[in-house]
Amino acid sequence: MRFPKTTNVYEQVGILIPGATLVALLTVSFPEARSQLANTSVSVGAFGILLVVGYASGQLVAALGNVIDLIYWKLWGGVPSTWIVGPRPKLLSSSQLSRLDEIARSELGLTCPPIKDQTAQEWYPISRQIYSFVETHRKPVRLDAFNGSYGMNRGLCASSWCYAAIIAAASPEHAAYAFFALAAGAIYLYRMHRFSVHYARELYVQFLTPAPAKGAKSKTKQVRAGL
Repeated sequence: MRFPKTTNVYEQVGILIPGATLVALLTVSFPEARSQLANTSVSVGAFGILLVVGYASGQLVAALGNVIDLIYWKLWGGVPSTWIVGPRPKLLSSSQLSRLDEIARSELGLTCPPIKDQTAQEWYPISRQIYSFVETHRKPVRLDAFNGSYGMNRGLCASSWCYAAIIAAASPEHAAYAFFALAAGAIYLYRMHRFSVHYARELYVQFLTPAPAKGAKSKTKQVRAGL
C-alpha cells in the first residue's frame, strides 16, 4: 500500500475511529468506567477529550496494525501491487501486462527487466512511481477511497485484537467477549485484504487507461456551452 505525502481525511479517520472504538469497548467492559460514563453529562469539552484520547489510542493501534500488515503480507509473498511479477502473475491479463511493460518504459523512462523476470522487492518501488504518475495525470479518487478503507479495516482489526488481549488478561470471566473480538478482527482482516486487492487492480487499470486529449476536453466544453 502507498503512504501519502500529505495528510488527508481518510488517514485521520482511519486512525481516530479504531482508537475511539478501543476506548469505547474498554469503557463499557469495566464496571467502574461504565458507571463513570453513565454519570458524566455529554458536553463539547467531554467530546473533545474523547477525540483526543481516541486519536492518541489510534496511533498506538496503528502501530499494531503496521505489525499485522507486515506479517500478513509476508505470508502472501508481498502486497497485491507486487502480485503481477514473476512467472504466475495475478490481477491482470497477459495483454495488460505486456502493455504495462511498454507504458512503464515510455511514460516513466525506466530501463528494467520485463515484469515476469522481476521480484516483488524490485517491482515495489516501481509501483510507487506508477502511483505518482496516476496521481499527477489521472483521477486517483477511487485509489484514495480503497486505500482509506484498507487503513480503516487494518486499524479495526488491530483494535479488535488489542481489546481481545486486554479483556482476556484483565477479566478471564469475559472470555466470550475476547472470542467475539478475535472473530471480528478476522473479518476486518478479510476486508483489509479485499480493499488492498481492489487498490492494486485499480492502480494498474488507471495507469493503462489513456488520458483524454486536451483538445477533446476543450471540444466537449464547447459542445456543452452550445447546448
